[in-house]
Amino acid sequence: MPASSERVLVLAPTSADAGLSGVILKEAGVETSIFKNLTALASDIDESVAAILLTDEVFVATDVPTLLEALRRQPPWSDLPIILLSSAGADSAAAAWAIELLGNITVLERPVRLTTLVSSVRSAIRARRRQYELRDQFVDLARAEATLRNQSERQRLLGEAAAVLLSTDEPDAMMHALFAKIAPHFGLDSYFNYMLNDAADTLWLESFDGILTEEARAIERLDIGESVCGFVASRRQPYVCSELQSSDDPLVQSLKTYGMRVYACFPLIAESRLLGTLSFASRQRDRFDAEEVEFLQTICHYVTAAYERVRLIRELRDADRRKDEFLATLAHELRNPLAPIRNALHIMQLADDDGAAIEQARSMMERQLKQMVRLIDDLLDVSRITRGKLDLRKERVDLAAVIGNAVDTTRPLIEAAGHSLTVSLPPHPVYLDADPMRLAQVFSNLLNNAAKYTDRGGRLWLTASRDGGDIVIAVRDTGVGIPAEALSTVFDMFAQVDRSLEKSQGGLGIGLTLVKRLVELHGGTVEARSDGPGKGSEFIARLPIVPARKSPRKLQNDGIRSHSHMSCRILVADDNRDAAESMSMLLRMMGNEVRTVHDGVQAVEEASAFRPDVVLLDIGMPRLNGYDVARAIRDQRWGAGMVLVALTGWGQDDDKRRADEAGFDQHFTKPVNPATLERLITGLHGDNLQR
Repeated sequence: MPASSERVLVLAPTSADAGLSGVILKEAGVETSIFKNLTALASDIDESVAAILLTDEVFVATDVPTLLEALRRQPPWSDLPIILLSSAGADSAAAAWAIELLGNITVLERPVRLTTLVSSVRSAIRARRRQYELRDQFVDLARAEATLRNQSERQRLLGEAAAVLLSTDEPDAMMHALFAKIAPHFGLDSYFNYMLNDAADTLWLESFDGILTEEARAIERLDIGESVCGFVASRRQPYVCSELQSSDDPLVQSLKTYGMRVYACFPLIAESRLLGTLSFASRQRDRFDAEEVEFLQTICHYVTAAYERVRLIRELRDADRRKDEFLATLAHELRNPLAPIRNALHIMQLADDDGAAIEQARSMMERQLKQMVRLIDDLLDVSRITRGKLDLRKERVDLAAVIGNAVDTTRPLIEAAGHSLTVSLPPHPVYLDADPMRLAQVFSNLLNNAAKYTDRGGRLWLTASRDGGDIVIAVRDTGVGIPAEALSTVFDMFAQVDRSLEKSQGGLGIGLTLVKRLVELHGGTVEARSDGPGKGSEFIARLPIVPARKSPRKLQNDGIRSHSHMSCRILVADDNRDAAESMSMLLRMMGNEVRTVHDGVQAVEEASAFRPDVVLLDIGMPRLNGYDVARAIRDQRWGAGMVLVALTGWGQDDDKRRADEAGFDQHFTKPVNPATLERLITGLHGDNLQR
């Protein structure tokens, strides 16, 4: 206890004794209160009293029981020190009786030395201080135990709340189960769970309890900043209103009609994204203490994590659904070309000498084969980009040349659909640091989409204009348009706005994904716009311009050159006999000498005997794979100068690396463009390869 409140109560038999005692103790720095009788002294015993000083004359007084009753009323921790000045001595019967009766007593024989008296009083005061210290420790310990019990209970409740939040993926059921779990512990009557809409400008009542459904309809939508929840959403800070019924805060006036007495609202924030708000209210109490507010805020953190879990589960389910749809579409799209190819083969068998029919069948097969190759190439490109394995071959290119290549690629589709295409480019050259083929792929994909999703005889526009240091290229059409809710996902992998239309027009739902990723790899952005179904769509790509320092190279279309080169000896090794034989026929028609084998061991033996200039090796062959064949050939003196070409369906970067390590000169992914093979063979003579 504070030293300023330490008093010694003194009962002296005479006024002279009282005065003398007061003077002595005051000079020793002890505060005293002098009493004439025990009744007055007993009535003044309180927490400021450090000790009592008595003489043995008091025990003949009739009011001794009053002192004893006051001492019995002390709290359990208190044992008030008493100093007794005895004329009969410390060993007297009166002293013994006083010790038995009063308990914590010190007997001093009179007359007493002043130093002894002062020392005894100070010892009593120190003992009293120690009692107060022990009392405070007991109080603190009791509080700690209560806090620990409370925390243990809260921890248990948090664990049960977490289990509830993990029990369902349906938000309303999840929130009702949570509220039923925690409401009895805090005297809660209501909760309100608002979630932010996609436009991030409105809160919608996702779940609630404690008010009527008719009442909820009036507050099912809140603007950001409106009412308590809108205010919390705008500030992203908790809000607690105690004694709500007497509050003049304009934010809570509407809550008074529901009988709320205390209200606490918290933002639901995942990382830096605002998801919504969650508030709790009670009609039974006027305030939440700090620990309760902290607990409710922790519950809100749990709810935020639960909503993120629900979102991720939905996204995974949606991705799984889109994957299944994509695989079904892929099977559909890959089967589609097989029917005309099979029909064309029968036509060629039955045509005899009908050159026109044979040429028509051949053209049909070529178109369908190109379609299959395009689908597979798109799949491989998406895989490379997703894994970060696509390397751009950037150079300084003229935008007009890139656009021209893209238009040339898509013109047959546009003309076949009867569309008109208007191209508008800047009057002066615009140069980009880009991979010309990949950038042309971006715009040909956008033009393909525009042509596919526009009814016959529609209009298409491709425009490019400068905007500061960027060039903005827009592809617009008069087609089917895009619903507003699909604009945010139209670039997602396998996303397809209209499944029935997608199937009817052909496509895997990855073309726009490729567009977005390729544009981003070039340091640009792309966005989709549409006024809705039936109102056309527009895709806008923004790319950085670079200064023109040198003339860009012109893009060239692949085409088979004339067969003016000299003949080569070529060994074709492939366990797919049709693939091997068709490749051999093509190479012979180009004027080469060709031999064919169908497994790895035969390939090594034939290479040793035939000594070809070029060996086209499939990788997945029986008996000896293509990598081991390449190593076996390179180990021989006669194989050091041969050109080894991996011709395989495996086209990932790791496959190319393994081919390099095995000793291959080139790695081509099936089906290889005949023009590519012809350039390779022609180049052999330019390098004066020894036959």
